[in-house]
Amino acid sequence: MVFKKINLTLTLVVCFFFFTCGNEKEKKSYSSLKETKLSLTSEKVKGISFVSPNFLLEQSHFTPIQELGANWVSNMPFGMIKKGSAEVRFNLEWQWASEKEEGVLKAVKAAKEKELKVMLKPQLWGHDIFTGTFGFEKDKDWQSFENDYLDFILFYAKIAADSNVEMYCIGTELARFVKARPKFWEKLIEEVKKVYNGKLTYAENWDAVEVFPFWNLLDFIGSDAYYPISDKKHPSVSDFIEGWKPWIQKLNQFSKELNKPILFTEWGYRSTVYNGLKPWDYSENLEVSQKNQLNAYTAVFETLYNEDWFAGGFLWKWFPYPNSGGPTNDRFTPQNKLAEDKLRSFFKKSVNQ
Repeated sequence: MVFKKINLTLTLVVCFFFFTCGNEKEKKSYSSLKETKLSLTSEKVKGISFVSPNFLLEQSHFTPIQELGANWVSNMPFGMIKKGSAEVRFNLEWQWASEKEEGVLKAVKAAKEKELKVMLKPQLWGHDIFTGTFGFEKDKDWQSFENDYLDFILFYAKIAADSNVEMYCIGTELARFVKARPKFWEKLIEEVKKVYNGKLTYAENWDAVEVFPFWNLLDFIGSDAYYPISDKKHPSVSDFIEGWKPWIQKLNQFSKELNKPILFTEWGYRSTVYNGLKPWDYSENLEVSQKNQLNAYTAVFETLYNEDWFAGGFLWKWFPYPNSGGPTNDRFTPQNKLAEDKLRSFFKKSVNQ
Protein backbone atom coordinates (compact mmCIF):
# COMPACT_ATOMS: atom_id res chain seq x y z
CA MET A 1 0.00 0.00 0.00
CA VAL A 2 2.86 2.34 0.86
CA PHE A 3 4.56 1.45 -2.45
CA LYS A 4 1.38 2.29 -4.38
CA LYS A 5 1.11 5.66 -2.62
CA ILE A 6 4.71 6.45 -3.52
CA ASN A 7 4.09 5.53 -7.17
CA LEU A 8 0.95 7.66 -7.23
CA THR A 9 2.84 10.61 -5.75
CA LEU A 10 5.66 10.25 -8.29
CA THR A 11 3.12 10.09 -11.13
CA LEU A 12 1.43 13.28 -9.95
CA VAL A 13 4.79 15.06 -9.66
CA VAL A 14 5.82 13.97 -13.17
CA CYS A 15 2.47 15.04 -14.62
CA PHE A 16 2.71 18.41 -12.89
CA PHE A 17 6.26 18.87 -14.23
CA PHE A 18 5.21 18.24 -17.85
CA PHE A 19 2.08 20.37 -17.47
CA THR A 20 4.05 23.34 -16.19
CA CYS A 21 6.78 22.92 -18.80
CA GLY A 22 4.20 22.60 -21.56
CA ASN A 23 2.64 25.90 -20.49
CA GLU A 24 5.93 27.71 -19.94
CA LYS A 25 5.50 29.98 -22.95
CA GLU A 26 1.99 30.95 -21.91
CA LYS A 27 3.14 31.67 -18.37
CA LYS A 28 6.05 33.79 -19.60
CA SER A 29 3.71 35.74 -21.86
CA TYR A 30 1.25 36.32 -19.01
CA SER A 31 4.08 37.20 -16.66
CA SER A 32 5.43 39.73 -19.14
CA LEU A 33 2.04 41.40 -19.52
CA LYS A 34 1.51 41.39 -15.79
CA GLU A 35 4.96 42.87 -15.22
CA THR A 36 4.24 45.68 -17.67
CA LYS A 37 0.95 46.48 -15.99
CA LEU A 38 2.41 46.42 -12.51
CA SER A 39 5.31 48.64 -13.51
CA LEU A 40 2.84 51.24 -14.74
CA THR A 41 0.50 51.19 -11.79
CA SER A 42 3.22 51.11 -9.13
CA GLU A 43 5.57 53.76 -10.49
CA LYS A 44 4.56 56.07 -13.28
CA VAL A 45 7.04 57.83 -15.49
CA LYS A 46 8.13 61.09 -13.88
CA GLY A 47 10.40 62.01 -16.72
CA ILE A 48 12.42 64.95 -18.00
CA SER A 49 13.31 65.68 -21.64
CA PHE A 50 17.02 66.40 -21.34
CA VAL A 51 18.72 68.65 -23.88
CA SER A 52 21.82 67.23 -25.57
CA PRO A 53 24.52 69.95 -25.43
CA ASN A 54 27.74 70.52 -27.33
CA PHE A 55 29.83 68.77 -24.68
CA LEU A 56 29.95 65.31 -23.16
CA LEU A 57 27.61 64.79 -20.23
CA GLU A 58 28.79 63.58 -16.85
CA GLN A 59 27.02 62.27 -13.75
CA SER A 60 26.99 65.77 -12.27
CA HIS A 61 24.76 67.04 -15.08
CA PHE A 62 22.07 64.56 -14.04
CA THR A 63 22.29 65.32 -10.32
CA PRO A 64 19.65 68.10 -10.53
CA ILE A 65 17.28 65.67 -12.29
CA GLN A 66 17.79 63.07 -9.58
CA GLU A 67 17.30 65.73 -6.89
CA LEU A 68 14.00 66.71 -8.50
CA GLY A 69 12.72 63.22 -7.77
CA ALA A 70 12.44 62.31 -11.45
CA ASN A 71 12.84 58.63 -12.31
CA TRP A 72 13.32 58.86 -16.10
CA VAL A 73 15.11 61.02 -18.65
CA SER A 74 14.59 61.26 -22.39
CA ASN A 75 17.75 61.50 -24.49
CA MET A 76 17.13 63.03 -27.93
CA PRO A 77 19.86 62.85 -30.61
CA PHE A 78 18.91 64.50 -33.88
CA GLY A 79 18.96 63.34 -37.47
CA MET A 80 19.22 66.30 -39.81
CA ILE A 81 16.89 66.84 -42.78
CA LYS A 82 16.41 69.57 -45.40
CA LYS A 83 13.42 70.65 -47.45
CA GLY A 84 13.32 68.80 -50.76
CA SER A 85 16.03 66.33 -49.72
CA ALA A 86 15.50 62.62 -49.05
CA GLU A 87 18.70 62.39 -47.02
CA VAL A 88 18.84 61.85 -43.25
CA ARG A 89 22.22 62.81 -41.82
CA PHE A 90 23.27 61.79 -38.31
CA ASN A 91 26.28 61.09 -36.10
CA LEU A 92 28.14 63.74 -38.07
CA GLU A 93 31.47 65.24 -37.10
CA TRP A 94 30.03 68.76 -36.87
CA GLN A 95 27.00 67.79 -34.76
CA TRP A 96 26.89 68.65 -31.08
CA ALA A 97 28.97 66.29 -28.96
CA SER A 98 26.09 64.77 -27.00
CA GLU A 99 24.13 63.91 -30.16
CA LYS A 100 26.87 61.71 -31.59
CA GLU A 101 27.52 58.07 -30.73
CA GLU A 102 30.12 58.71 -28.03
CA GLY A 103 28.00 61.44 -26.48
CA VAL A 104 24.83 59.34 -26.37
CA LEU A 105 26.68 56.39 -24.82
CA LYS A 106 28.22 58.66 -22.22
CA ALA A 107 24.93 60.39 -21.43
CA VAL A 108 23.07 57.09 -20.96
CA LYS A 109 25.83 55.76 -18.72
CA ALA A 110 25.85 58.93 -16.61
CA ALA A 111 22.04 58.93 -16.24
CA LYS A 112 22.01 55.30 -15.17
CA GLU A 113 24.75 55.94 -12.63
CA LYS A 114 22.33 58.45 -11.07
CA GLU A 115 19.67 55.70 -10.94
CA LEU A 116 17.59 57.21 -13.74
CA LYS A 117 15.86 55.11 -16.39
CA VAL A 118 16.32 56.22 -20.00
CA MET A 119 14.14 56.59 -23.05
CA LEU A 120 16.28 57.03 -26.15
CA LYS A 121 14.29 59.18 -28.59
CA PRO A 122 16.14 59.93 -31.84
CA GLN A 123 14.21 62.45 -33.90
CA LEU A 124 14.42 64.40 -37.12
CA TRP A 125 15.10 68.11 -37.25
CA GLY A 126 15.37 70.61 -40.06
CA HIS A 127 15.27 74.38 -40.19
CA ASP A 128 11.70 75.66 -40.58
CA ILE A 129 10.35 72.10 -41.04
CA PHE A 130 7.38 70.51 -39.29
CA THR A 131 8.08 66.81 -39.50
CA GLY A 132 4.37 65.95 -39.41
CA THR A 133 3.94 67.25 -42.96
CA PHE A 134 7.39 66.33 -44.27
CA GLY A 135 7.37 63.98 -47.26
CA PHE A 136 7.69 63.48 -51.00
CA GLU A 137 5.65 63.15 -54.17
CA LYS A 138 7.84 60.61 -55.98
CA ASP A 139 8.19 56.98 -54.94
CA LYS A 140 11.96 56.98 -55.56
CA ASP A 141 12.38 59.84 -53.06
CA TRP A 142 10.29 57.99 -50.48
CA GLN A 143 12.39 54.86 -50.94
CA SER A 144 15.63 56.77 -50.53
CA PHE A 145 14.30 58.51 -47.44
CA GLU A 146 13.09 55.20 -45.98
CA ASN A 147 16.53 53.64 -46.39
CA ASP A 148 18.16 56.55 -44.58
CA TYR A 149 15.53 56.63 -41.85
CA LEU A 150 15.87 52.89 -41.25
CA ASP A 151 19.64 53.30 -40.88
CA PHE A 152 19.10 56.21 -38.49
CA ILE A 153 16.66 54.38 -36.23
CA LEU A 154 18.60 51.09 -36.24
CA PHE A 155 21.84 52.91 -35.43
CA TYR A 156 20.39 54.25 -32.20
CA ALA A 157 18.40 51.06 -31.52
CA LYS A 158 21.71 49.19 -31.33
CA ILE A 159 23.06 51.82 -28.95
CA ALA A 160 19.89 51.40 -26.88
CA ALA A 161 20.40 47.63 -26.79
CA ASP A 162 24.10 47.83 -25.95
CA SER A 163 23.42 50.38 -23.20
CA ASN A 164 20.46 48.51 -21.69
CA VAL A 165 18.19 51.48 -22.28
CA GLU A 166 14.75 50.79 -20.81
CA MET A 167 12.67 52.35 -23.59
CA TYR A 168 13.19 53.23 -27.25
CA CYS A 169 11.13 55.62 -29.36
CA ILE A 170 11.05 54.80 -33.08
CA GLY A 171 9.95 58.22 -34.36
CA THR A 172 8.54 61.62 -33.49
CA GLU A 173 5.63 63.43 -35.14
CA LEU A 174 5.77 61.85 -38.60
CA ALA A 175 2.08 61.66 -39.50
CA ARG A 176 2.46 62.13 -43.26
CA PHE A 177 5.26 59.58 -43.43
CA VAL A 178 3.21 57.03 -41.50
CA LYS A 179 0.09 57.55 -43.61
CA ALA A 180 1.92 57.45 -46.93
CA ARG A 181 4.19 54.47 -46.22
CA PRO A 182 2.51 52.03 -43.79
CA LYS A 183 4.37 48.96 -45.06
CA PHE A 184 7.67 50.61 -44.24
CA TRP A 185 6.58 51.20 -40.65
CA GLU A 186 5.69 47.56 -40.19
CA LYS A 187 9.14 46.65 -41.50
CA LEU A 188 10.80 49.27 -39.29
CA ILE A 189 9.20 47.92 -36.11
CA GLU A 190 10.12 44.36 -37.11
CA GLU A 191 13.75 45.34 -37.73
CA VAL A 192 14.03 47.28 -34.47
CA LYS A 193 12.76 44.29 -32.52
CA LYS A 194 15.57 42.19 -33.98
CA VAL A 195 18.19 44.32 -32.26
CA TYR A 196 16.37 45.77 -29.24
CA ASN A 197 14.12 43.94 -26.78
CA GLY A 198 13.17 46.71 -24.35
CA LYS A 199 9.94 48.72 -24.28
CA LEU A 200 8.95 50.45 -27.52
CA THR A 201 6.90 53.54 -28.28
CA TYR A 202 6.39 56.15 -30.97
CA ALA A 203 5.79 59.86 -30.28
CA GLU A 204 2.90 61.17 -32.34
CA ASN A 205 1.67 64.74 -32.31
CA TRP A 206 -1.34 65.17 -30.00
CA ASP A 207 -3.80 65.68 -32.88
CA ALA A 208 -2.80 62.53 -34.81
CA VAL A 209 -2.40 59.94 -32.04
CA GLU A 210 -5.61 58.10 -32.87
CA VAL A 211 -4.72 57.59 -36.54
CA PHE A 212 -1.35 55.89 -35.99
CA PRO A 213 -2.14 52.29 -37.03
CA PHE A 214 0.61 50.33 -35.28
CA TRP A 215 0.09 50.86 -31.56
CA ASN A 216 -0.69 47.14 -31.25
CA LEU A 217 2.96 46.41 -32.14
CA LEU A 218 4.34 48.72 -29.43
CA ASP A 219 4.23 48.83 -25.64
CA PHE A 220 2.96 52.38 -25.15
CA ILE A 221 0.74 54.81 -27.03
CA GLY A 222 3.01 57.85 -27.22
CA SER A 223 1.58 61.37 -27.36
CA ASP A 224 3.44 64.66 -27.64
CA ALA A 225 0.73 66.07 -25.46
CA TYR A 226 0.32 69.74 -26.32
CA TYR A 227 -3.47 69.64 -26.06
CA PRO A 228 -5.25 73.03 -26.09
CA ILE A 229 -6.89 73.37 -22.70
CA SER A 230 -7.59 77.07 -22.09
CA ASP A 231 -8.03 80.26 -24.12
CA LYS A 232 -7.70 82.54 -21.09
CA LYS A 233 -4.87 85.00 -20.61
CA HIS A 234 -4.30 83.91 -17.01
CA PRO A 235 -5.92 80.49 -16.47
CA SER A 236 -6.39 79.26 -12.92
CA VAL A 237 -5.69 75.68 -11.86
CA SER A 238 -9.45 75.07 -12.06
CA ASP A 239 -9.55 76.45 -15.61
CA PHE A 240 -6.80 74.06 -16.68
CA ILE A 241 -8.45 71.10 -14.95
CA GLU A 242 -11.75 71.88 -16.67
CA GLY A 243 -9.95 72.11 -20.01
CA TRP A 244 -8.39 68.68 -19.49
CA LYS A 245 -11.72 66.90 -18.86
CA PRO A 246 -12.77 66.20 -22.47
CA TRP A 247 -9.24 65.11 -23.40
CA ILE A 248 -9.02 62.80 -20.40
CA GLN A 249 -12.32 61.18 -21.39
CA LYS A 250 -11.13 60.75 -24.98
CA LEU A 251 -7.70 59.37 -24.05
CA ASN A 252 -9.19 57.01 -21.48
CA GLN A 253 -11.54 55.57 -24.11
CA PHE A 254 -8.74 55.22 -26.66
CA SER A 255 -6.52 53.44 -24.14
CA LYS A 256 -9.34 51.00 -23.34
CA GLU A 257 -10.05 50.29 -27.00
CA LEU A 258 -6.43 49.36 -27.67
CA ASN A 259 -5.72 47.94 -24.21
CA LYS A 260 -2.54 50.02 -24.11
CA PRO A 261 -1.30 52.61 -21.59
CA ILE A 262 -0.74 56.16 -22.85
CA LEU A 263 2.62 57.80 -22.30
CA PHE A 264 3.17 61.52 -22.79
CA THR A 265 6.43 61.36 -24.74
CA GLU A 266 6.48 65.14 -24.37
CA TRP A 267 4.37 67.55 -22.35
CA GLY A 268 4.91 71.05 -21.09
CA TYR A 269 3.90 74.69 -20.97
CA ARG A 270 5.67 77.97 -21.47
CA SER A 271 5.78 80.51 -18.66
CA THR A 272 3.66 83.04 -20.55
CA VAL A 273 0.16 84.43 -20.86
CA TYR A 274 -2.27 82.30 -22.91
CA ASN A 275 -0.05 79.24 -22.37
CA GLY A 276 -2.98 76.81 -22.58
CA LEU A 277 -4.26 78.07 -25.93
CA LYS A 278 -1.57 76.64 -28.24
CA PRO A 279 0.87 74.89 -25.90
CA TRP A 280 2.96 73.65 -28.84
CA ASP A 281 3.63 77.16 -30.18
CA TYR A 282 6.96 78.77 -29.27
CA SER A 283 7.14 81.15 -32.23
CA GLU A 284 5.89 84.29 -30.48
CA ASN A 285 7.47 86.31 -27.71
CA LEU A 286 4.73 86.65 -25.11
CA GLU A 287 4.37 88.37 -21.76
CA VAL A 288 5.99 86.28 -19.05
CA SER A 289 3.78 84.61 -16.44
CA GLN A 290 5.44 82.15 -14.08
CA LYS A 291 2.09 81.66 -12.35
CA ASN A 292 0.48 80.38 -15.56
CA GLN A 293 3.17 77.72 -15.93
CA LEU A 294 2.80 76.77 -12.27
CA ASN A 295 -0.98 76.44 -12.64
CA ALA A 296 -0.65 74.31 -15.77
CA TYR A 297 1.76 71.92 -14.04
CA THR A 298 -0.51 71.71 -10.99
CA ALA A 299 -3.48 70.73 -13.16
CA VAL A 300 -1.53 67.90 -14.81
CA PHE A 301 -0.37 66.56 -11.46
CA GLU A 302 -3.84 66.77 -9.90
CA THR A 303 -5.64 65.09 -12.79
CA LEU A 304 -3.62 62.96 -15.20
CA TYR A 305 -1.33 61.28 -12.71
CA ASN A 306 -4.41 59.88 -10.98
CA GLU A 307 -5.64 58.16 -14.14
CA ASP A 308 -5.10 54.40 -14.51
CA TRP A 309 -4.55 54.62 -18.27
CA PHE A 310 -1.85 57.27 -17.87
CA ALA A 311 1.69 55.86 -17.79
CA GLY A 312 3.29 59.22 -16.98
CA GLY A 313 5.33 61.52 -19.16
CA PHE A 314 8.46 63.43 -20.06
CA LEU A 315 8.41 67.14 -19.27
CA TRP A 316 9.70 69.45 -22.00
CA LYS A 317 12.47 70.43 -21.22
CA TRP A 318 15.64 70.73 -19.11
CA PHE A 319 19.06 72.20 -19.91
CA PRO A 320 22.38 71.06 -18.37
CA TYR A 321 23.27 74.64 -17.40
CA PRO A 322 22.63 75.77 -13.80
CA ASN A 323 21.50 79.29 -14.77
CA SER A 324 18.94 78.21 -17.37
CA GLY A 325 15.44 79.62 -17.29
CA GLY A 326 14.85 82.23 -14.62
CA PRO A 327 12.01 84.65 -13.81
CA THR A 328 12.21 86.56 -17.12
CA ASN A 329 12.43 83.48 -19.34
CA ASP A 330 9.32 82.78 -21.46
CA ARG A 331 10.32 79.32 -22.73
CA PHE A 332 9.24 75.82 -21.69
CA THR A 333 11.90 75.05 -19.11
CA PRO A 334 10.78 75.24 -15.46
CA GLN A 335 14.35 75.89 -14.30
CA ASN A 336 14.71 78.65 -11.70
CA LYS A 337 10.99 79.41 -11.89
CA LEU A 338 8.00 78.85 -9.60
CA ALA A 339 7.17 75.68 -11.52
CA GLU A 340 10.46 74.03 -10.56
CA ASP A 341 9.49 73.92 -6.89
CA LYS A 342 6.10 72.43 -7.81
CA LEU A 343 7.79 69.86 -9.98
CA ARG A 344 10.16 68.88 -7.19
CA SER A 345 7.47 68.61 -4.52
CA PHE A 346 5.25 66.45 -6.74
CA PHE A 347 7.98 64.20 -8.12
CA LYS A 348 9.31 63.47 -4.65
CA LYS A 349 6.03 62.17 -3.35
CA SER A 350 4.37 58.93 -4.38
CA VAL A 351 1.92 59.34 -7.26
CA ASN A 352 -0.12 56.37 -6.10
CA GLN A 353 -1.08 57.33 -2.58
